[in-house]
Amino acid sequence: MGLFVRRCVVVAGFAVLSGCAADSSNIRTSGARCPGRPSSPYALEQCKLDVSLEPATHRLEATAALTMTLRDKSARATGAKLLLELHRDLGIDSVTSGGNAVAFRRLPDAAPTSGGEGNDADKETEGPSPALYELDWSMADGSPGDLAICYGGTLFQDVQAGEKAGEIHNFEMRAHVGEDGIYLGDNGAWYPRPYERDEAEPTQESPLTMFEVTVSDVPGMVLVACGNRDGAKLDAPRGERTTWRSPFALQGMALVGGTHQVFQKQVGDVLVSVHLGEATARQAPSLLDAITSYLKLYQPLIGAYPFSEFTLVENFFSSGFAFPGFTVIDAKVFARPGLVLRPGLLDHEMLHNWWGNGVYVSSLDGNWCEALTSYCANYMRHVLEGRPDKARAYRRNACYGLSRLGPEDDKPLGNFGKDDGPNRLIGYNKGAMVFAMLADTIGQDAMWRALRRLTTERTGKPTTWKDIQRAAEVESHRPLGQFFDQWVRGIGIAEIVIDEARHDERARRVEITLLQQGEHVIDITVPLRLVYEDGAVDETVVIDRPAQVATPKCLIPPEAVELDPEFRILRRVPPGELMPTISGIGKSMDLLIVQSKQDGGAYATVAERLEERYEEAEDTAVRRVDDATLKPADFKKGHALVLGKACLAPAVQDILKDKPIGFGDGFFSIDEQRYDKPTQEVLCCVRNPHDPGAVICLYYGNSAADLKKTGVLMFYGGNSLVVFEDGRPGLRRDFEAAQRVAVKTGD
Repeated sequence: MGLFVRRCVVVAGFAVLSGCAADSSNIRTSGARCPGRPSSPYALEQCKLDVSLEPATHRLEATAALTMTLRDKSARATGAKLLLELHRDLGIDSVTSGGNAVAFRRLPDAAPTSGGEGNDADKETEGPSPALYELDWSMADGSPGDLAICYGGTLFQDVQAGEKAGEIHNFEMRAHVGEDGIYLGDNGAWYPRPYERDEAEPTQESPLTMFEVTVSDVPGMVLVACGNRDGAKLDAPRGERTTWRSPFALQGMALVGGTHQVFQKQVGDVLVSVHLGEATARQAPSLLDAITSYLKLYQPLIGAYPFSEFTLVENFFSSGFAFPGFTVIDAKVFARPGLVLRPGLLDHEMLHNWWGNGVYVSSLDGNWCEALTSYCANYMRHVLEGRPDKARAYRRNACYGLSRLGPEDDKPLGNFGKDDGPNRLIGYNKGAMVFAMLADTIGQDAMWRALRRLTTERTGKPTTWKDIQRAAEVESHRPLGQFFDQWVRGIGIAEIVIDEARHDERARRVEITLLQQGEHVIDITVPLRLVYEDGAVDETVVIDRPAQVATPKCLIPPEAVELDPEFRILRRVPPGELMPTISGIGKSMDLLIVQSKQDGGAYATVAERLEERYEEAEDTAVRRVDDATLKPADFKKGHALVLGKACLAPAVQDILKDKPIGFGDGFFSIDEQRYDKPTQEVLCCVRNPHDPGAVICLYYGNSAADLKKTGVLMFYGGNSLVVFEDGRPGLRRDFEAAQRVAVKTGD
């Protein structure tokens, strides 16, 4: 490659660059390390970028034509200077306004400050803050002003430094131009924009910007940017320069690309494109068919797709990031074709074009879009495609996860994404369940109407939970303030038990005493199931107090009553009834790890991954024991993880004597079926018979040399038992225990 020469000329007051590029990631880094400095009083109304990239030398060269407006009207009187932020590895060469040069200076870097505790909800690793530039330019008269900025530099990141075993997102990536791929995220400051200070409690919405991005062709690579691509038609070749325009003001701009083959399909008004590497190109037909099915499934329900094109881009690092008009997914995901098509992955990222990248999350409220996207994709796709068992499992697992949540982590859903807000379990899973309960409350048809209204009225606009409530109220013709106050702004979930069930023969009714325990008494409609020898009848009862008696009519006495057997409500499941899974091993109880010296270090990764959960535990600890010294008393309290040949220890065999699984040297059996191939492994979790709520998990491979799941075992927390065949999950079992009370008859 020849020397990359920056050429910048001024045409009609704007700098035009013949070759340029950019940097960033989907992480807002604006001014987090500039203590005391107020946000710029200016807003970027329009941004036109002309970008050239040279992957071999990591170069980005660009011009930015900026249209600025006053965000803070007080700046008109003070004549405040414009403060811009830009990636610290890029430099500004010139600034002009109306054809006249504008003086600028790069400010000294501010001293780093310690951030707040925050939450772990999509919390990305904070990288170096952008550089700040002060321009001798102001808008004293208040009218919009234009600037042309010529800039460039070298953008390189160590991709592998951010890759972590067992994690599916490399959040450290911000701005990289290389032959392995291009990733310039929407909040990595790869283009100049007004400095905006990070605020724990912002008082006004973050400004939105109309973007136009023109990128020179990069030989051997295909590029994608946010918005709608000019001339995007089925199988139409690209020219030497490609332009994307935002159909409405965006929160930021991203530009990505790689050495991909392009596959396309027209689906109504939407051009679907799949960009894949050579190794995964054979999956293009199934991916195009899947995206087609998602568009046909969801558009009638939630409204027209907001962009003219949807593009799936195979990415070169761990990711599943959604941007306006496209999504990037890690190449490793495509190595397992079935994985990317499961509910909650590709469909989830595509739906962010409605929720998050179409209808925006307001900076004045919590992040609702992950809850709504999870509801539509991760949960409702099972319902819509006729998999009620999978839909029930999603509701069940949400209840299980929230039942294990400690009081210190029980925070309002409406604060998800804010400093010191709740974690992902609440933001995603509880959020999805809240929308599911809302649909049960107002009716599924009204729910879809409310979401279509949201798409029609709020696309391109910052949106709050109040806006969602308003849409649901309009379409259901009922007030929902209590529902949203309770489930979005409040904390806690229902904690209900059946205290007693007795059949009154004279009244031909069954009297069911329900107790609402815990600190939070919730107004909720509780499903009940009357179980007979030859069937069952479902009933509901509204409970809004600590104790309530339901009296459903029944001519003959049922055998038993079950509480919410389909998990339709968010409720705390008693510890003894929680399904044992590896996700149930948490730092609320001590953990015993049992290993065998015969396995060497084959299972070390599993032990380390689980032990990491206890790094910040204050009152609990991890204890390691060798199988040679293991005693039955070691299982008397807390969780346990038993690995490899330690599963053959007598004390372990005693725990399993009434369980469906057994172990031998080089094999295991389930319900007397023998699994003895070297490439077979099993994860099995059972309740600790000595400690209610505690879990004993056993992980065993017939050959320690052929283990495939040691680094990702924690991802299989949705089942009690999973058999792996050459690394692929096969047989699955769930060891559930229903909350069931026998019905008493007579006096």
